[in-house]
Amino acid sequence: MDRLFEFDQPVSLNASASLAARQWQLGGRFQLYSGLPLTPITGSVFDSDSNRYVPIFGPVYSDRAPLHHQLDLRVDRYFHWGPVAMTWYLDVQNVYLDQSTVTYFYSYDYSQKSAFKSLPIIPSIGLKGVL
Repeated sequence: MDRLFEFDQPVSLNASASLAARQWQLGGRFQLYSGLPLTPITGSVFDSDSNRYVPIFGPVYSDRAPLHHQLDLRVDRYFHWGPVAMTWYLDVQNVYLDQSTVTYFYSYDYSQKSAFKSLPIIPSIGLKGVL
């Protein structure tokens, strides 16, 4: 029986660019990739012996999480502080807030599902010094 590999991603595109001018550097990265394969839950059966619902699974890895895309931007500024080469930076991941679906959570009886999504935006700021 043929089936998809657990981490199959037929679409994976990464494009990056940066521009440096004097003490500044600006960079960006765009990512586009397909979601990972999932085994769907098509229903459930109540098991009265254990007092819980048991899921009924569809074909293995026959469903897939949605396509995801994001843009990351970074700006750096270089300067000297005595003998120390310093850099401060501002980095923002997922600038336009496209949340990717990581997996799904199901209700107790598997009749409803909701998406578990990744972090919407991750800003960070930092300072680095090299002697």
